[in-house]
Amino acid sequence: MDAVAESLKYSGLKELSLANNYIRDRGLKALARCLKTLSELTLLNLCGNEIGDDDANCLGSVIKHCGKLRQLKLEDNLISGSGAVNIAEGVQHCRDIKDLELGNNLIEYSCLESIVHSLKKCTNLQTLFISSSKVRDCRFLRDCTIPIFKDYLPNCYIEATVELDKVMEWYPYLFNEY
Repeated sequence: MDAVAESLKYSGLKELSLANNYIRDRGLKALARCLKTLSELTLLNLCGNEIGDDDANCLGSVIKHCGKLRQLKLEDNLISGSGAVNIAEGVQHCRDIKDLELGNNLIEYSCLESIVHSLKKCTNLQTLFISSSKVRDCRFLRDCTIPIFKDYLPNCYIEATVELDKVMEWYPYLFNEY
């Protein structure tokens, strides 16, 4: 991965898909070093690479240099809420971002508000996918978070799978009709 990352520097590359390559820690750190130089990058797909929170923190700190990024795909990794918050904090500097896909990670519902709040500056964001299907032993409710966060991201479709018990506890008014 080091050689690939080195060859990408200053390449003018616009789209990079390394999905399902299990690049993990060492590979992502090598990639992160060259991301600072990929100012024309519009798509970065790192789905299915066993990226964890340390890797997500590293990615969050350098992704802000990819100012033209429109799509960031990080589905099917091992990113928890804290890693996702760091990614969102980096992505907020990418003014052209339209799609952020964080589905099938380990993101806790309690971090969702911090993630969405970090993305408030992303006025072009159209899709935020945060389904956390790897969370075990919970009942889920799809899309109930949309009314809660529409004020933050009014033009964005948000799809989230959340723990039903937590939503009912924190936002009981959503269930008054039922």
